[in-house]
Amino acid sequence: MRRASPVLWSIALLGLAYGLALIGRGGAIDGWSLLVAGWLFLYAESAYLALETGPQSFWPWRHVLTALATAGGSSLAGIVLLALNQSLIASGPLLMAAGVIAAVCLLALVAAASSRGTV
Repeated sequence: MRRASPVLWSIALLGLAYGLALIGRGGAIDGWSLLVAGWLFLYAESAYLALETGPQSFWPWRHVLTALATAGGSSLAGIVLLALNQSLIASGPLLMAAGVIAAVCLLALVAAASSRGTV
């Protein structure tokens, strides 16, 4: 990849800036952070895709749709789990196990995608 280092640092700084903005806020988990994480993933994916492919005469639809599905799906899953945790249903070991399983599955998906070199 050409000039991939600035992309890495810009995404890391955006995430750090959002994290620092959350410091000092009291209360529960910020629900917007799940959407911000999805957007950061899309920014990084589009930047790396632009660096990887360069100027082309066609749109890489498969990569774009995969990135959108991954970002949207992970954000939606996080929102559902957060809503279940904040709902009237008492969060117990079953909900905690579902959250751990979802996190492990997401990490496995990211690890598999990065080892293939696509996504």
